Amino acid sequence: MTQLAWQTGRLALFTRYGGVPLWVRIDNLATRVASGAGPTAVINPAFQTFARTCGFGVDPCRAARGSDKGKVERGVRSDRGVFADLFLTDWPSFDGLQVALDTRRL
Repeated sequence: MTQLAWQTGRLALFTRYGGVPLWVRIDNLATRVASGAGPTAVINPAFQTFARTCGFGVDPCRAARGSDKGKVERGVRSDRGVFADLFLTDWPSFDGLQVALDTRRL
């Protein structure tokens, strides 16, 4: 994933939810972490600029610690089953898929 793709996705998420969180937990991909992991990680300069501009702090996961993002990963696994059939449909636009996802979520 490119830096631009990740930042564009996060900006869309912040817009959709109406704000920016105080902290964003990240995994240790090169687009976000230049070296290291956890509290000693060196944040990628482009991502650090993005975080500072948006106003959130960066909380990198520790290496090999599933508990650092386990709840998120479990949620993704659970949601995948609930929404799976929607991804088997040919959607003429992303807007239509988003409406279907929003409806199913409620």
